[in-house]
Amino acid sequence: MMGTEDKFLITEVMAKYAAAIDGKDFELFSTCFQQNVEVLRNGDNTTAIKGLDDWISYVKESVGKCKFTHHLLSIPLIQKDGQLAKVRTNFKLFTRYIEPEGEIADFFGFYETKMIKEIDQWKITQHNLNFF
Repeated sequence: MMGTEDKFLITEVMAKYAAAIDGKDFELFSTCFQQNVEVLRNGDNTTAIKGLDDWISYVKESVGKCKFTHHLLSIPLIQKDGQLAKVRTNFKLFTRYIEPEGEIADFFGFYETKMIKEIDQWKITQHNLNFF
């Protein structure tokens, strides 16, 4: 069974993840992940990304097209799986693009995230973005 403190710390990682993207704070963003993170993005297409540097580049390019992004996250559902935590977090993402001027694109879906505890910090090791 996972303790309350670990659940809080995992929830905080997801909050930092969203705040870092919305604030375009890629230093903070990088603290959420292991170096060898694997990311799968489902939606109109499927994108597989391996490694923190490639993931940061992908996110920088994506949010660079936006005037702003704003994440709303649900309280995550957290399950312990051996040394890993499996985390499901529903999201709504509001975006406004730079070009064409003010174009709106809002997304709904959920994140399926696996985290591992490194010393006293939880880090994302696998992250799946599922869009409806």
